Amino acid sequence: MDLKIKDFAVAQGVSESIIYRHIRQHKDALGDRVVKRGNATWLTDEGQEYIRGLMIQQPIVVGDNEVYRKVEALQAEVLRLHEKLESTQDALVAAKQAQIDLQGTQALLEASERRTEALEASLEAAKNDLDKFEPFAFGLWRKKND
Repeated sequence: MDLKIKDFAVAQGVSESIIYRHIRQHKDALGDRVVKRGNATWLTDEGQEYIRGLMIQQPIVVGDNEVYRKVEALQAEVLRLHEKLESTQDALVAAKQAQIDLQGTQALLEASERRTEALEASLEAAKNDLDKFEPFAFGLWRKKND
């Protein structure tokens, strides 16, 4: 299926200018595989395959050693930050567990304080009741006559 140069370039992930450069450089080899229709230039299936072959033969150098070193440094930084994140998450989990433990201890302390208050109230009531009695014979007690 014939494709417009624009559509072919998009499909290949390159700019139109790269495709036009290949067409100019290989005009004789492409021959009638490049067709003009109206204001657009089209490539036949054979022309598309030919240009794909040209692009495969010409590897593109993307970076250099400086870029590679920067990428390695960034990867090391990502690894360091990932380890720091894991350490921070572990500390957070430990802090949450400590908070839960503290809340449990606080609840026990509050319950203990309530029991102490209740015992103190019972002791005070017993003392008040004790004032209503007087010692009698041989360690026995009797109710006072008011």
